[in-house]
Amino acid sequence: MICDSLILYRHEMSRLLRSLRFRVSFVLIVLLFAGGSRLFVSLYMEQQVTYKQLVEDEERKERELSDNLTNFANHLRIFRYSPRSDGFLYSCKEEEMVNSIQYNAWNAGGLEVEQGMLNPLLDAKSSVDWTFIVSRFISFITLLFSYDSICGEKRDKVLGYLLSYPISRKNYWISKIFSHISVAMFLSLGGIFVGLLALDNMLPSIYTASLIYKILGFIGISFLLISLCTCFGLFASAMTSHSNVSLLMCVSFWLFGTIIIPNSATFWGDALYPTPLLRDVAQKVEEEESRLTKEAPPGSLSQEEDPFYPYHERRAALLMKKKEVREKSYRDYYECLIRQFEGVRRLTLLSPTVQYERAMEALLGGGHLRFQQNWKDLQTFQSRFLAWFKQKDAEDPESPHWYNPYEDVSTSRKSFDIKEAPRYQERSVPLEERLALTGLYALTTFFFIALLGWGGFRLLEKYDVR
Repeated sequence: MICDSLILYRHEMSRLLRSLRFRVSFVLIVLLFAGGSRLFVSLYMEQQVTYKQLVEDEERKERELSDNLTNFANHLRIFRYSPRSDGFLYSCKEEEMVNSIQYNAWNAGGLEVEQGMLNPLLDAKSSVDWTFIVSRFISFITLLFSYDSICGEKRDKVLGYLLSYPISRKNYWISKIFSHISVAMFLSLGGIFVGLLALDNMLPSIYTASLIYKILGFIGISFLLISLCTCFGLFASAMTSHSNVSLLMCVSFWLFGTIIIPNSATFWGDALYPTPLLRDVAQKVEEEESRLTKEAPPGSLSQEEDPFYPYHERRAALLMKKKEVREKSYRDYYECLIRQFEGVRRLTLLSPTVQYERAMEALLGGGHLRFQQNWKDLQTFQSRFLAWFKQKDAEDPESPHWYNPYEDVSTSRKSFDIKEAPRYQERSVPLEERLALTGLYALTTFFFIALLGWGGFRLLEKYDVR
């Protein structure tokens, strides 16, 4: 039985590797991997320089503000993602998501999307990383290899001739699956090898054990997507005797999984998870702040140079109330946006391409996982930062300790050692969380592979060679 499967496997492999379809595909994939890697190197170097400059500017600004404790605490900082050294595997679409968060001692909010510190006139969705190549090109090529593998043999009467020999249909089906997976994996591994060479001088600086594990994980996750596309192509081929029908099924499967479902996220988000408009939120905040100003006690807007000026306490209380109104309104708005985004992410999991990308996102700890980690950590850091500021302010006898989140009129203006100030450091997503999510997506993909493999074999069993 094993010998029969090996003979059929070798025959199918030989046929596929000699085909013009394979040669053209191999050249295309190699060029894409090489081009994607070179593009990543140039963009990464530019991002590193820009990011380093932004960090140095922020540090210089904080050193200047260390002459005044209150101004230092009230200063609005921007946390930005550092460039990913493994971005050639998958950018995790971080340039399209929230990738900067504003924070100070009083609040951690203010979500923004920056174009990866690149030219904003460029399309951020045009990055050609390895995940993009596998999910768009290799998946389609795999379907093109398999769509007529069985129905073509039905049409040419080759299948009936093969099954007239003492060869089980099970061995025939297994050899078909493994031969097509092997060819697609050969394309992928060839592209990966050339892509690594194209990283050139950058590779030694990022070559770590972690990177090796990530590349191996990328190969494993890609194997699952290729297996799924192979099984669907063979399933469609076993369902009909007409190659054009099988091709239509495969192209429809690819279009729905790669283009239609992922790009319908905005529609489903607006339809199923409506969110308020930002201008309505801003208008509501403005109206509430105006109301607070009108209801404030007399002298609440007065200001003098003397920190102990009596009306400063009223001014600080009014501005604190305004801060709380603004913080709550925008926090609710951002939480609503996050719920909408997460709801749409669950819906788009119907696409095998999206599942593949989510598995890569979990493997690398990027994208939405990275945002969630920093969003939670910044809330914790903000509380610690505020506690530090209040402690330093309490040590100053020249401060009346009337907390004003926007001005330095009623809290400490003393200088301090910048090294004492807490600094936010990004933490990576815990490994166990990443592995759990990667395993979940892998199991889901494996379930569909098994379902399509079983369904295709059942169709093949029912085929009448007469």
